[in-house]
Amino acid sequence: VNLIDRNGKRVSDMWFDDIDIFHDGYAKVRLNNKWNFVDTNGKLISDTWFDDAYDFYDGYTYVLLNNKWYGIDTNGKLYYKRPK
Repeated sequence: VNLIDRNGKRVSDMWFDDIDIFHDGYAKVRLNNKWNFVDTNGKLISDTWFDDAYDFYDGYTYVLLNNKWYGIDTNGKLYYKRPK
């Protein structure tokens, strides 16, 4: 599966096993049973691939990595707890 824009033009050079819908400008993507996020330009937000992930809401979401849940922002920065 690949990302395409509204004109049918491919946005990303990467291919994924699954792509979720966009929430807050980011979509979850799955590759080899790991999750990451792409922005509307098809750019991954992190070099790390996660075991599980929720959708973005207000610029943050939660990801599972090595059996621990972390908060993550749209820049791919991990937080043990969501910052205030």
